[in-house]
Amino acid sequence: MLPEHPLAAIRKGAGSGIALIVGTNRDEFNLTTVPKGAIDALDNDQAVATLSAIRPNAAEILALYGVNLPGTTAGQALTQAQTDLTFRLPARRVAAAHQGRTHFYEFG
Repeated sequence: MLPEHPLAAIRKGAGSGIALIVGTNRDEFNLTTVPKGAIDALDNDQAVATLSAIRPNAAEILALYGVNLPGTTAGQALTQAQTDLTFRLPARRVAAAHQGRTHFYEFG
């Protein structure tokens, strides 16, 4: 059992004497959408319903990722939004909170 939330501990200086490397893969959420073909099969309503499970403003978020623009499928917009919300933003929060030497990467 952890005595406090890891991000809170990092903000308070835990690990500040240790160099940190943190990052994500460019298309991290493809792990869940590509193997079964969902990235190409999802329509806008399905993408909104999927993202609504974790974000009440799912339609607005997907619009920011170009869900209604030519050349961007609903699956692509969902995958990019989920990559940012689930992986990239939390990793950036950890990197920003760390008080020691910090390296951030994106594996493309």
